[in-house]
Amino acid sequence: MTKICKKCDVEMEITSQKIKRRGNETQNIPTECYCPKCDHAEYEID
Repeated sequence: MTKICKKCDVEMEITSQKIKRRGNETQNIPTECYCPKCDHAEYEID
């Protein structure tokens, strides 16, 4: 499923990433979509 940027009508790319916390804990971040053209970012809300 691809998202389209509302600003410039470009297909948004998806970033899925994890953040390192103190120690060995990792925290999941919600899937983030960003537009490669205008660098606008949106979060996937399920």
